[in-house]
Amino acid sequence: MRKLEPGASKVLKALQSALKALPDANVNRARVTIDGRGTYAPTAAFDVRLGERTFVLMVEAMATVNPRDVERCIANLQDYAAQHTGGVDTLILIAARRVSKLAREALEAARTGYFDESGALFLLGPQVYIARDGTAPPEAKCNIGSFLQPHRARVIEHMLKSWPKWLSVKDISSQCDVSPAAVSVALKLMGQMGWLEIDGAGPMKLRRFIQPQDVLKKLSSYSADLPTASMQYFHVPDMDGPVLARRLAEICKAHKIHYAITGTLAAQSLAQMPGEAPQVICRIEGGQHYGEVLRKLGARPVRKAWNFGVLAADHQGHIETGECINGVVYAPVFRVFLDVARANHGDQDVAAQLARVRFGM
Repeated sequence: MRKLEPGASKVLKALQSALKALPDANVNRARVTIDGRGTYAPTAAFDVRLGERTFVLMVEAMATVNPRDVERCIANLQDYAAQHTGGVDTLILIAARRVSKLAREALEAARTGYFDESGALFLLGPQVYIARDGTAPPEAKCNIGSFLQPHRARVIEHMLKSWPKWLSVKDISSQCDVSPAAVSVALKLMGQMGWLEIDGAGPMKLRRFIQPQDVLKKLSSYSADLPTASMQYFHVPDMDGPVLARRLAEICKAHKIHYAITGTLAAQSLAQMPGEAPQVICRIEGGQHYGEVLRKLGARPVRKAWNFGVLAADHQGHIETGECINGVVYAPVFRVFLDVARANHGDQDVAAQLARVRFGM
């Protein structure tokens, strides 16, 4: 039998209990065949009877299921089932402590089961259809994505940089150029998430994060769940990353175009890391001068072998800018961290180093 991590064992026990609680259900743990060292095998399997319907349920258990995990997990489970069940009716399911909303939608579209500790259960097959939402954990009742809005992101970044200092609404407002009313709303939402500890009462009360690492991890995880960021890819000949960044800065300054460089190159510059990323990723203001910037760079649209990527700005065309280093404007540190951590163009080690250097984590 495959040795289980403590978290996986807990999820599987909860899944088994949920299956047994279904009407007219009989559920027993089944043996999982492991062919050899390094060979894939599901975390567990169950022999299930629901009324007159019997089948084997192959289960992969993991901590968190994100959209990027779905295709790989389904392929592994299907391949294993095809080779080991000998024609027995088989359904597959992914179980986790948390299955993100986007991952649930992807699994349902692929007609693949899922279960998480909120009690959400989805199972679909011949003569089998179970769909139960479960009870969302407390933090899910607040839209965590709202903290990625520019003004709230500035509040988050300032509180991360200032930790463990206690901060008032006035402190945050003056440092972040966000109205006191907007700061108060952001702090109220953070309190609902259970992120804050409070000192004092009334208008002068002070706040700080209880576990800043936790806040950063949750926001990074949420950001990674989002659909792949829309990016246009270009190749600019005869320029490495730093040279290309400086040339872009010169052109944008001359034409008074707002831009902000993000991605690995930005993280390396903001954290003073060794190494020079060969690719420049930025957000840039659209409009009549955008084509002129591309022309002066000599940027050619490509699908592969790109060294210049342009991310879409937000729906209002807003460009968040942070520090200017050696004439090059970068996105705010918090935004760069989230961009670098994203799976579509991410580097988790660089993101972690940026958090250590700029947020003390």
